[in-house]
Amino acid sequence: MYITYERGYKNIQIELNKSDLEKFSCLIRLLKNCSKLDSLGKYRRMKKDDIWKILVKQVCVMGSSKGLSNLKRTPNRREDFNSAISLLKIISHKKRELYLEKIFREFKVTRFPNKSAKKLVDLLKQDSVVKNGRLTLLNHLSHAKDPVTIRNTLIERCNGLLNFKSISDFMISVGLSHDVIALDTRIVGNLKKHFGFNLKTSQIQNNKKVYLSIENSLRPVCKANKASLALLDRVLYNFSSKPFIDTIFEFPELAGKLL
Repeated sequence: MYITYERGYKNIQIELNKSDLEKFSCLIRLLKNCSKLDSLGKYRRMKKDDIWKILVKQVCVMGSSKGLSNLKRTPNRREDFNSAISLLKIISHKKRELYLEKIFREFKVTRFPNKSAKKLVDLLKQDSVVKNGRLTLLNHLSHAKDPVTIRNTLIERCNGLLNFKSISDFMISVGLSHDVIALDTRIVGNLKKHFGFNLKTSQIQNNKKVYLSIENSLRPVCKANKASLALLDRVLYNFSSKPFIDTIFEFPELAGKLL
């Protein structure tokens, strides 16, 4: 993977070499049928409160998704947590930040209960996110629109409180786009380990030029293997902790014989 840029990430260019393309192609072809995507347009069939809860969880996983992943293993506690973060329940509290911090500590869903609580309260103050107790974040948005435009609009409506990774993951989860990737710590870790990528996760998630450059470099190899960026995202996320993903990236010619 070749990365060139000027100071301030001006004119940044990221290119995959032949070996990189072979690795990604092998990974996608082997595992694309083992990961599922939420259908495009899913948000139209969702309750507004369920969309809100996905937004809450995006805030919770900033820094680490371990807490929320652990919660998924206990269905009863997961249901209790979902009930506790209902939009109507949150706004019914006068001291919302204290309430959310208490909930986050009780369910251990985030590394930063106080910061996550404050961020959500700040989001609630944005009329473009919630107004008069109703979710307005997706008003007049459609998956038929250009994904870059959708993402820019969502970031603007959230007043910059959520970064490119969080908004991209949210878009995939509610079915607003399959043409974006959520570059979280796991995925960036794989780029560093197997492709010599030398930028920090924070430099990627908060910089539009860098983020778009990575997406643009990965989009062609996804298309060539009849997959979307979102599907590659889910493959890398779901299997990044599995030892055989290292084997695929380190020995693509061997893994290719399984196809």
